[in-house]
Amino acid sequence: LIGHNRFHAGLEAIRLEIKCVELLVRILLVSIGMTPAEVRHYMKMARPLLLELTWHNQTASVAARKSAQRRTQDLMRAKRDLSSRHDVELDDAEIKDSKSGTSLKVTLKNGGGYRQYNKAEQMRSRRKRARAENFVSDVVRPKLAAVTPELEVQTRNELLAAEHNLREAGITHPSHINAKTVASVIESMWNSLGFDEAIRVPDESMLTDSAKDTLRRFTAGEDVTATLPA
Repeated sequence: LIGHNRFHAGLEAIRLEIKCVELLVRILLVSIGMTPAEVRHYMKMARPLLLELTWHNQTASVAARKSAQRRTQDLMRAKRDLSSRHDVELDDAEIKDSKSGTSLKVTLKNGGGYRQYNKAEQMRSRRKRARAENFVSDVVRPKLAAVTPELEVQTRNELLAAEHNLREAGITHPSHINAKTVASVIESMWNSLGFDEAIRVPDESMLTDSAKDTLRRFTAGEDVTATLPA
């Protein structure tokens, strides 16, 4: 259900959402003429190929939110410059700046992806606004004005988990999608993008003198990508 937006009750609510999706799929299959036996077989053999996981990060102000976006974009630029390395999972990073705002779109080598933008800026976009007039219900539209100021200070993060990411978390059937497995997907992909806080080098004595020098210059804020081996 790409593009499905709602106020979420947390990961624990996922099991209920999966039940709702299952019911909707069953109704759809019956409506196109499948027999009960065919529906059961379809549901048994169904395989998730892509899972879009979305959340918002609260910041203190619009300036803080923009700063957070810039830091993320800087990291993804650095990752993009190293994308030829086999241990870097990022394939490409596209950064767009326009009058309505800035956005980041990351493509991973395994077919997954990551996007970061500000929802309020997206809603002000002329192209998106034209589409929203057709998709926002009359009940919700009057409430947008009250929600927009809160969205101004939030970064929206969207992880696109490909089949490879799902299999690693043990998700090979829709029934495997739950709070635990989804949290595992998020953590694994988030870390692979370079956001993990783990200490990567627990013992510097294991490094060569050249590697120590590179680490020292990197920690000091120097751009060391040009001096790294291909």
